[in-house]
Amino acid sequence: MNNTDRFTLMHSASSIPLICSSSTPLAVPAGHRIISCAVLPACVKISISDRDSYNLPERVLAWRISSLENEVSEVYTEVEFLDGLRAPDSEGISVATFKPLCNYARDVLGRIAPQVERAVMDSYKTAKSLQNQSRLF
Repeated sequence: MNNTDRFTLMHSASSIPLICSSSTPLAVPAGHRIISCAVLPACVKISISDRDSYNLPERVLAWRISSLENEVSEVYTEVEFLDGLRAPDSEGISVATFKPLCNYARDVLGRIAPQVERAVMDSYKTAKSLQNQSRLF
């Protein structure tokens, strides 16, 4: 998946799948490259204190998890949360806006959204494995 591909969310009230596309790609610094990028549909209700502390919305419906490699071949991950969703266009596609999760919020991601933290760790491990395999050839 590239970082602007379509993804599907389930609308909670009607159980109708909602086809979405990101409004902007992940910002990739010069000299870095994306190894993987995926959207994880995972509805997480955010507590009032976490909303205030980490500038998060009341409910996050999806998370974009990207693994990247910097110019010295170090792998790292970026986590973004779905911050906005526009009504479907004439083709039935909703445009999603993602916002980066601030660094200090990543420290408590396991408490806020354990399934997202697991997905971040899996993405990182897979990226490292792919990186190691590519060095063999």
